[in-house]
Amino acid sequence: MTRKTSKSKSKTKAKANTSEEIERLLEIDNVYDPVPPPYQQGPEPIVVCPNDPKDLAEVYEKVNFYAAGVILSVVKMVEGLSMDGYNLEAAEIGAEVMDKGNMPGVVVFTGIIEEYAKMGRTLDALKAYKRMLASKVTPNSYTYSILIETLAGDADPKFLVVAKKYMLEMMGMGMKPNALTYTAVFKGFAQRGKTEEAKQFLEDMKAKGFEPDEKAVREVLMGRRGPMVRSLFNILFGK
Repeated sequence: MTRKTSKSKSKTKAKANTSEEIERLLEIDNVYDPVPPPYQQGPEPIVVCPNDPKDLAEVYEKVNFYAAGVILSVVKMVEGLSMDGYNLEAAEIGAEVMDKGNMPGVVVFTGIIEEYAKMGRTLDALKAYKRMLASKVTPNSYTYSILIETLAGDADPKFLVVAKKYMLEMMGMGMKPNALTYTAVFKGFAQRGKTEEAKQFLEDMKAKGFEPDEKAVREVLMGRRGPMVRSLFNILFGK
């Protein structure tokens, strides 16, 4: 069984300055000026830095302080981790919230990334991820899945390049992308006709121990057919 992708509006037309902003974000590589304080559980509002989304404080409050936002973020992460086989990590997060009353930073920032993804604001989702790292919060496999799917699903091809970067980063940390996540990336290649680039990227992933699961990919696609699907299966399985 695969996790259902969240509904996003990221297929909107990219703004003219998006490419420059993406490149700038990647160049700073988590170096903030001023450097934000590390994440700490508490009632204080988040300190918004120049590199952050303008409405980060409002989204942070929604995810971290409103009961509905807290419950949704925790449940989605625990379920997502469990479905991907990270049962111990899921149990630890559940215990931290339910038994100790703490809200782990990874849940908060992943929830923020998801909020921006749902609004179709891919660049702000990427900014939130950068802020997460700058706040000394380590992403888990669910964080990477949400981020990569958001990037790969955007209309701007620049984001697909970034999705590749974080897919390899995820694998470099010993985490395996699930079928929903890697299908989103290779679907992005197929939609743009970048077959050879996709096949080379697949080889890069295989060098790190990756093998695509045909049955799982078919489950993700839910019976879809057409040129894109044929291209996708050609890339992943040589069919």
